[in-house]
Formats: sequence, structure tokens, C-alpha cells
Amino acid sequence: FKVKGGIGAISSRLTVEGPLKKNKGSFIISGRRTYIDLLMKAFIPDTSAFAGSSYFFYDLNAKFNYKLSDKDRIFLSGYYGKDVFTFSDTEGGFSADMPWGNGIASLRWNHIFSSKLFMNLNTTLTDYNFSFGSSQDEFRFTLNSGIRDYGAKIGFTYFPNARHKMKFGADYIYHTFT
Repeated sequence: FKVKGGIGAISSRLTVEGPLKKNKGSFIISGRRTYIDLLMKAFIPDTSAFAGSSYFFYDLNAKFNYKLSDKDRIFLSGYYGKDVFTFSDTEGGFSADMPWGNGIASLRWNHIFSSKLFMNLNTTLTDYNFSFGSSQDEFRFTLNSGIRDYGAKIGFTYFPNARHKMKFGADYIYHTFT
């Protein structure tokens, strides 16, 4: 079991990893966050027209793997990250915010049929979102966009002999645009 981290001038990070079960599975989880927004508050006085403006981002990563048998392994991976930008001009009565981020998940299964035939089955989900909002006095508008993908992929590797390798499979992806 290990824990590793660090505190920097503009960001901090932490990673935790270890076994799930001895010789069967393990995990690693990692995250970081910037604190540029907190530093900006120190340099932009509350009396400034730009008080409330900021930027920061954070992200998380995780991976789990597990040996089901000598011929089967599964892997679960995930990522989520988000950036947040806000701008404020209190004198002009104008503000804008712009968050965007992405989430990704993957589940993979590796199977060994024989010393000559291997399979990888992978399912995925990705979800990207972007937003821009602005207001001035009584007027406010927001624009949102994104894309979400669902995917599945199966691949086989076959070794008919020591000099040849054949790969074949199928891939599917479904896109949803907003």
C-alpha cells in the first residue's frame, strides 16, 4: 500500500495505490487540484471591479485490475476532469462563467482461449460538456454543448504459427451530440 502526494506553488496532488487481494488485484487512484483561484483572491482585492474572477481545474484518475482466473483478467479505468473559469466586472455589471470537463470510463476483459488465441473486450463511455454563461444587468444567456460516446470493441489475436499473427474483431461507437 502506498500513498504519494505533493503540494506545489499552484497545485496539489495525491495518489493512493495498493492491492485489492494479494496476487489477485490492485488499484490506483490519483487526483490533483490547482488553487490558482485562491491565489487570485489574494491579489485581487474585494474592492476591485474584478473581485470574484477566478480559474481552477481538478482531475481524478482511477484504475482497478483483478485476476479472475489464469485465463481471465478485468480492468476498470476512469477519469474525470473539470476546468472552471469565471470573470466578474462588478462596476460594469458583467459576469461570465465557463466550466468544461470530461468523464471517461472503460471496462476491459482479457481472456486466453489457448496459447494461440487471445481476446480483448472493451466497453467505454465518454462524456464531454462545455458551458458558457454570461450576464449583464438583467440580461442572461447560457450556451451548452457536449458529446457523449458509448463504445464496445472486441478484438482477437490468433497465432497460427511462430511466424504469423492474425488480428480481427469488431468496433462499435454511438455518438450523442448536444
